[in-house]
Amino acid sequence: MCIDSQDENMMNYAMKKLRYAGFEGDSFNDLNLVNADVRATCKEGEFNGKPTENWDFMLPPLDEPAEVNTLDATMNRKLDTLFGKRLKGGKPKQVEAAPDPQEPALEPVSEPPHYDDVPF
Repeated sequence: MCIDSQDENMMNYAMKKLRYAGFEGDSFNDLNLVNADVRATCKEGEFNGKPTENWDFMLPPLDEPAEVNTLDATMNRKLDTLFGKRLKGGKPKQVEAAPDPQEPALEPVSEPPHYDDVPF
């Protein structure tokens, strides 16, 4: 987590992430997340030609759901025009796996076998 102490917004986000990760103290002397169930994100990148991973704590879920705006007919037409042929395929068809011909099909068993004849 990168922090700019001059950016109040960034400091607030950092504190939200730490609280969501399980930090409950009022001093960083109390920071101990060992064995804590922590949610994190990872962004893969590159630095000096080598692959890197940038890990960060997740933000907590929003208290209030985000406002959802519906599209009007004009915007729908513009999007249809923009995406054109890409929309024509519709929903991709689900491909079902074919049964393996080498494995015999199991028949359902109506009763469990009797174990009276077991020699032990």
